[in-house]
Amino acid sequence: MRPVYLCLIVTILSAVSMANGQQKAEHAPSPATPAFDPLARDLEIAELKLFEYRRIVSPLEIRRLESTIKWLDARIDSYARRIAVYERLTKNQYSYPALESLEETRLAWTEAKLKRSDLQAELCLVKRFQHRTRRLYELEVERAQAALVRSPTAQPSE
Repeated sequence: MRPVYLCLIVTILSAVSMANGQQKAEHAPSPATPAFDPLARDLEIAELKLFEYRRIVSPLEIRRLESTIKWLDARIDSYARRIAVYERLTKNQYSYPALESLEETRLAWTEAKLKRSDLQAELCLVKRFQHRTRRLYELEVERAQAALVRSPTAQPSE
């Protein structure tokens, strides 16, 4: 239920934001006017990238990896139970279909374990270097702020 409500809230906020943006766009100066400042736009873009990474990209990536790892854990447990059943069935010499199913399940079990191991390593790397990626975006914001301050068209803040 929560994802449904979250999507609904995001949709409503997006619609309100777009309506506000359209109203602002109607009153915004055109690029030909002197109020247009590409450095201010660069700063805004850098801030939006930082916000997007902090609030959207990074949490979604971590959540996706963690949920996939949990799903693979469940698959590994399921395969282990199947293997136990098939091993009991293959005790009989006339159980070739069960033997074939046993081999297929063992392969799937091994594949799931390897995939889980890869995703666990990826999750560790994402968490380990998350602060560095965030810092890169912060440096972009700082660079854009410095460029805006140094620009000859910069207006003194009041």
